[in-house]
Amino acid sequence: MRRTKFCVVAVLAALLVLPLGAIAAEADKAGEAFEAVYGADWKRVKATPDSRDDLELATRLFAAAKEAAGQPEFLAVLCGKAHELASVHPNGYPTAIAAMDLLGASVPGKRVWCAERVVEIRQRQFDAVRTGDRATPGEELITALLALADLKSGAPAEGAALCRKAETVARTIKSDRLAEIDARQKALAITLKAVREADSCRALLEKIPQNAPLRDRLVRLYLVDLDNPVEAAKYVEGLADQSLAKYAAAAAKDLESAPELAAKELGQWYCTLAEGAPAGAKAAMYARAKAYYERFLELHPAEDLDRTTVTMVLKKVLAELAILNAPPGTVGAATDIIIEPGKAVDVLKSVDPQKDTVKGQWKMQEGALLVESNEAAQRIALPVVVAGSYEFDVEFTRTGGYDNIVFIIPVAASEALISLNAFMDTAFFEVTHGQGEPKDSRVKVGNLQNGRKYSARIQVLVRGDEAQVTVSLDGKRVLGWTGPHAVLTRPGDWVLPRRQCLGMGTWCSNVVFHTAKLKMLSGKAKVLGPKR
Repeated sequence: MRRTKFCVVAVLAALLVLPLGAIAAEADKAGEAFEAVYGADWKRVKATPDSRDDLELATRLFAAAKEAAGQPEFLAVLCGKAHELASVHPNGYPTAIAAMDLLGASVPGKRVWCAERVVEIRQRQFDAVRTGDRATPGEELITALLALADLKSGAPAEGAALCRKAETVARTIKSDRLAEIDARQKALAITLKAVREADSCRALLEKIPQNAPLRDRLVRLYLVDLDNPVEAAKYVEGLADQSLAKYAAAAAKDLESAPELAAKELGQWYCTLAEGAPAGAKAAMYARAKAYYERFLELHPAEDLDRTTVTMVLKKVLAELAILNAPPGTVGAATDIIIEPGKAVDVLKSVDPQKDTVKGQWKMQEGALLVESNEAAQRIALPVVVAGSYEFDVEFTRTGGYDNIVFIIPVAASEALISLNAFMDTAFFEVTHGQGEPKDSRVKVGNLQNGRKYSARIQVLVRGDEAQVTVSLDGKRVLGWTGPHAVLTRPGDWVLPRRQCLGMGTWCSNVVFHTAKLKMLSGKAKVLGPKR
């Protein structure tokens, strides 16, 4: 094992010195590297009918892939081979899915392919359960189908087909996510209608190019309904509305190229578009406005009136996005609670184990939340949607078992996983997407003691495209990470049914969560009412 690990390190070191001009040849080099390190092992396990050696090698390949974050070609080979070996047996499914999650997050061009492989595995898991509880594999299949549908945003017809499959599964297991799926289907139907109208307008415009109202409609369809400024910019020449022509052309350029003043103006313009946009397009318009306002703040560090004004408007945009992106059926519910900055709220008081449990046996007892089962990746979704910077204070006691206490946290539009007591003695913060692990993403803090009450504080600060996450245990800082929040991802084993919600869980351990207090530092949070 030591010899293999040494070879992996040596291969990675060799790959790191490749010149930039040799990128096209790196895939071949990665294949050669795999053959040099694992070729003999690969032939050996392929020659035996026993799947156990396949799964053992798949586990090693996946572990090596996590060390190869800086070498996407080599990572792709390792993850692909790990998936090939692990996906042949149900015991290997978690490794196969984890390999696809890592590859999709690290190599953008592979995201759709990886998501399709995850759907295949989740479908097999669901189909394998003919009798008994199909809820857990069903929910995981729904999540995989909807994730793939998100990646197919440029192909709404394919996305609609995936949503129909998700609806069939949801009806089979009587899932609470039917309202969410229905909302997605309605949105996709609207998108498909806009696509057909745009195709019709474009065909007519080719015959009558001087038709100004038709050109205006086509530009607005691409710009707002389809959120495609690049396509909209192709038709701005000849527009009667010169303001629309100016901003549509500017919006088609890369965000990073927008100078300071243009970023502010485009943010204001997209806010105006959002106000008049169809319901299904409002979130996309506000998201564009958010990006441009954050670009302005990045370029304009001076603490003057302009910065103050944009900061205040940005808070309103974030609040609108939190409401628009909240789960269906929750917006405007009389029992929903908005958490304003500065106020700490114990969100445990809003938990309903019957509605919020994802996996495991959870119950409320004298105001505390208990998990009494002893399963892998058992978790519960806290009914709170978070948008902004916050502090999350949790008091807990592990009463049985020796493994992880886990927190699933939203960070801007991303999600991350924090694990205490991972590997028996380590605090762990997972970062993927090809950026490598920060030096302090894994820190040995000693084994947690059963029967002892601990206090954990997770602080999340969001500043434009950057985020800072700090974890303290009993008042002592144990983890810290700073970087672009887009690189954060939550492992597939810890999926929650609602996005942007906090979650807690354990791995084969019994835990009592005494309190879970959320304090917003900026932005807003919504505690969801009984309608969830």
